[in-house]
Amino acid sequence: MIPVLSRAQMRAFDKHAIHHCHVPGVVLMENAGRGAADVISAIIEAGSAAPSGAAALPGHAARP
Repeated sequence: MIPVLSRAQMRAFDKHAIHHCHVPGVVLMENAGRGAADVISAIIEAGSAAPSGAAALPGHAARP
């Protein structure tokens, strides 16, 4: 997958969405999680996924 935005660009986009468009940060995180799950499901259903593991790391919302 080719990243569309850098981490800094995504952080700025999220900040704009939260402060100027009044989108709650939790909604952004839920949508990101749903999108990631959709991609993973599609890969598994296509049978193109090799056995692997996944790790959850704290994201932007987890920072104090």
